[in-house]
Amino acid sequence: GIRDIGVTGVQTCALPIYIVGSLTLLTFPAGVGLALVAGPLVQLAFGARWMAAVPLVQVLGIAGSLAAFGTIGSVLLRVHGSMGRVLGIILAGAALRVTLLLVLIPRFGLLGAGFAVAFGQVFDHLLYLAVTLRVFAIPLGALLERLWRSALATAVMAALLLASGRGGHATAAGTAPELFLELLAAVTAGATIYIATLFVLWLAAGRADGAEANLLTLLQRLAVRLARRRS
Repeated sequence: GIRDIGVTGVQTCALPIYIVGSLTLLTFPAGVGLALVAGPLVQLAFGARWMAAVPLVQVLGIAGSLAAFGTIGSVLLRVHGSMGRVLGIILAGAALRVTLLLVLIPRFGLLGAGFAVAFGQVFDHLLYLAVTLRVFAIPLGALLERLWRSALATAVMAALLLASGRGGHATAAGTAPELFLELLAAVTAGATIYIATLFVLWLAAGRADGAEANLLTLLQRLAVRLARRRS
């Protein structure tokens, strides 16, 4: 739970760290996973003519993996009346987007506009994270303590998928059924690798009181409820 985050003096920061840790347990693998299967996904959904959009989908996937930082940071700053900082972040992101649009659209057209938006999202999420850590005096170590297992498990998932040829751009080829099976295999393998790695890391950390423990508790409660309904 949130009663102890392992860093003296930051109990008041426990709730945002807890929420971010819980969200990234899902957003890290989902966003990176989307980037890895972008090739077969784009070809299956839109056809081979849209394969040039694969890098854009990959960037959007990475941006999505960081969305928890921007979402929680924005909410915290607004709730605590730091609208000036929120406005500053919005203006900084807008300035970056306009600059990227001016640079990328002449070279890449509509795809360039998509990249400008995607990179702008990444910038916003990271800037919200940096400002939130500073404003609320949240030690970076306290946050990393909650994130390192899901981040490492995601990295292992990505490395093994790429090594096996199930991730990346080059694998997208074949008929619709073949692409669907390729996509299904990649998603299944990625989820299995991530969950297994995360569980091993959690056990190695002494079953730390983090997002993994909360997720297991939730699953146990759901299992009990389902069992009661069946009986």
